[in-house]
Amino acid sequence: YPLREDGEGQKPMIVFGNPPVEFPVKAMPGCDPTLYEPTLKNFALRVLITDIGRSIADVPWYITPVILTAWSIRGWRLLPPHLRQPFLMVALPSIFFITIITLALLFLAVKWLVVGRAVESTHGMWDTFVQQNFFMWRIQSWIKPVYKLFGGSLALNPYLRALGLRIGSRSLIIQPGSYFDLDLLSVGSGVVLNRPRWQIHTFEDRVLKLYETSIADHAIISNSLGVGGTIEAWFLEIEPPYIHHFSMSLL
Repeated sequence: YPLREDGEGQKPMIVFGNPPVEFPVKAMPGCDPTLYEPTLKNFALRVLITDIGRSIADVPWYITPVILTAWSIRGWRLLPPHLRQPFLMVALPSIFFITIITLALLFLAVKWLVVGRAVESTHGMWDTFVQQNFFMWRIQSWIKPVYKLFGGSLALNPYLRALGLRIGSRSLIIQPGSYFDLDLLSVGSGVVLNRPRWQIHTFEDRVLKLYETSIADHAIISNSLGVGGTIEAWFLEIEPPYIHHFSMSLL
């Protein structure tokens, strides 16, 4: 907060670089101050999603293969003896892939039913949306196999688009670490994001702030931490330990 000559504080600013360059701070809409404190309903929702939700997040990983295995055993018993071995050779790897597909589709359905499309906004700590939004982080283990199998290829992009990411043609996301605010991110064409660890929201003074973030065409960003804002680049390459915060525009 820079000071005027009379000693009074001015509006906050962000500086970057040497010599420092000032960037404007994006004005965010306010939120309902009554949501700074919990109601009984919102506290119960917090316990349900944060505590219980975290505990049961991995349960589908156990239930789904058990159900598929039970069905496979039932089908194996109904087959003639000479078909049982070929059936097992097909069924066992199928259980693995069907489990991954089932959980990925379940995650997609939960995302749109529980959260919907997140937009740039602010929310008090006990706003219902805050609990709904962070529920997706609790169950992100459901999609990590999809990240592992398809990360670094164009095959991952349709699924990310289904989750709300806006991504251009020929763009690659390599080794994505975890789920993040995909609704708020817009990626141009020909972009390479290598091992992104992005958090496009902040928690400040009991207020959740969601920031829209866009990456222009042909940016190459490797192993970076990102927190809401805009990256405008033309064949820009950023290597660690770069931390992108708020509204920086690197040209």
